[in-house]
Amino acid sequence: RTFYMNFTQTDIVDAIEAWPFVTKVERTNCDIYVLTDPPPEELQLEEMQGEDCKLEELRPEHASIIHNLYPARELEDVEVFSRLITKLPAYGVFSKGELAAWMIQSYYGAMFSMQTRPEFRRKGFG
Repeated sequence: RTFYMNFTQTDIVDAIEAWPFVTKVERTNCDIYVLTDPPPEELQLEEMQGEDCKLEELRPEHASIIHNLYPARELEDVEVFSRLITKLPAYGVFSKGELAAWMIQSYYGAMFSMQTRPEFRRKGFG
């Protein structure tokens, strides 16, 4: 049986690898960087293109739209998206009230899901 873990500390993976019933562990090591300069309040944002565009927090009812376009949806249940939207920063660009693009933060602090719906691509929503 396969078990996937993302962005897990090396010490934890080492301990799991030592379990007698674990037969194989594959890993990719990486560094995580955080932007601290300039402070968020000093960021210069471009004007959004499109008609009647707004940046708003996502709500749990957006989870199924997002999950349907997620490339690895067979690995993540729609409930994961719903929980992340509820507990962590998650924002969407809405055009005429319709979700056009989004970003969901993951439990490890990275931007987990950033996508634009196909009908809104090439319009500056990303």
